[in-house]
Amino acid sequence: MKSVVFFVFIIFQHCVRLSHGLNVTFNSSNVEVFVEDKVTVVVIFDGTGDELEQVKASNWTVFYEPPSNLEAEFIKSSLICDSDNPRCVGEVDIRGLFLGFGTVSLARLDPGTKTWIKLEPPLDVTVIRLDKLINKIFIAFVAIIVSLNNVNMGCALDLGTVKGVLKRPIGPAIGCFCQFVIMPLVSYGVGYLIFEDPVLRLGLFTFGCSPAGGASNMWTVLLGGNLNLSVTMTFISTVAALGTIPFWLFTLGNTIITGTKIVVPFQNIIASLASLMIPIGIGILIQLRFPKIAARSKRILAPLCIILLICIIVLASIANSYMFYMLTWRMVIAASLSVWTGFAAGILVAVVFRFTRADIIAIAVETGIQNSGIAFVLLSYSLKAPVSDIASVVPVAGSIITPIPLFVIYCYQKIWNRCHRNEDFELQAINAKRKDSDEGETNLAIGPINK
Repeated sequence: MKSVVFFVFIIFQHCVRLSHGLNVTFNSSNVEVFVEDKVTVVVIFDGTGDELEQVKASNWTVFYEPPSNLEAEFIKSSLICDSDNPRCVGEVDIRGLFLGFGTVSLARLDPGTKTWIKLEPPLDVTVIRLDKLINKIFIAFVAIIVSLNNVNMGCALDLGTVKGVLKRPIGPAIGCFCQFVIMPLVSYGVGYLIFEDPVLRLGLFTFGCSPAGGASNMWTVLLGGNLNLSVTMTFISTVAALGTIPFWLFTLGNTIITGTKIVVPFQNIIASLASLMIPIGIGILIQLRFPKIAARSKRILAPLCIILLICIIVLASIANSYMFYMLTWRMVIAASLSVWTGFAAGILVAVVFRFTRADIIAIAVETGIQNSGIAFVLLSYSLKAPVSDIASVVPVAGSIITPIPLFVIYCYQKIWNRCHRNEDFELQAINAKRKDSDEGETNLAIGPINK
């Protein structure tokens, strides 16, 4: 026992002598490096002449963690000592492997014990993501094809029905209640239930506070919902988001991460609103001036939505492939609970108010589908990299989960229609007007509806 205590004492004494007699520092306390890139850090050894001689004679290495995020190497040939100035200088190469945080510690081999002695303090390393060209191409491509599709939707809108919805906005009011009351509260509760990391909680909460996304209109078309109601709800929810997002983020949001300066991307919300309304306005003008062209556009709206959704999913997967490596089962479950609760809440409230099937589909889709782009920009402005990228994985998980139940329902509808030889489901939803004699309203509906 005494020998063990003596051995520990000798090691401790050696460590103290090394750390206090020889001062080893990096030229920076924190280093940032891009993924798949390399940065060189200078190591400075300050001490007496004898200590510097030991520096040249000793074996040096580096310990780095986690190895999944970075790797480092001490360049032995870079060690240079100046006799006039009692100092030695060396270099450590650090390569970023994956975004996140890590540490690099310099270590010296003790000749007596043959063990590596780490020197404190370690160097903090932040691995950040470089914004690649594919990301910019993806954003530009999606903006163009979604705008063109919105023009097509403008050709299919019924202005009379839209005016009716605005005069009696029960549907949009229900959608806003579900989207801006139920969804934020659900995402806040689910975040605390599943995540321990406040960064992931904030990512889920911002996703739950976001308005409806452009994909909601496409899925409404494919599922045979009321397109007029869907577009009207998207417009109203995006306008309402200018007030609801700051309200939730500056109240409940401040309880998630204290001291974080949250930046609401008002410009991006307005841009999202403009990207919806300007192309739809062009489509309405085409419908009024060139009705034949508008009629042809209606026929390709449903297959065009399918093509666009496939393109968006494929390109998004390529551009943001790094996020798939960060997905965990907790993120998938949290995103699923948030998104599917939105669908269920929209259906339940719409059924209680006795809406038609086409309106129920539109309300449910508008409630469940969130504009993940706004959540992504908000997190990018409010948090530093790579924390913003880590938080953004949750909205991305939500975007991945969202189409799954909708695609299953779409396939079921197509099989049902083919088996029962019904007309094309989507075209009925766009073209078929039906007078509701009980409520005195005109709705876009699908097939025969049993009330």
